[in-house]
Amino acid sequence: MVADMNKRHDPEIASMIAEQVMREFDRATMLHPTQASMHEGYAILLEELDEAWAEVKGNDPGKAIDEMIQVAAMAVRFCHDHAMRSERK
Repeated sequence: MVADMNKRHDPEIASMIAEQVMREFDRATMLHPTQASMHEGYAILLEELDEAWAEVKGNDPGKAIDEMIQVAAMAVRFCHDHAMRSERK
């Protein structure tokens, strides 16, 4: 599907990306324990962002998008884990 360049966004593409982010979030929560601290969450997010930057510099849109989905999933993970932690206090 080719997006209409006059539109600000394509809802179908945005929905597909959101689904991919949530699948990656679910996978990460199954594989890894809750983040121990905000510092750990930040470090994880920074590592994913560094990987995305490497793909951007390599000019590979497909790999860059895959990495950015991981960045987004880890941002969701950070918010999720630390929101849960703050609710327990």
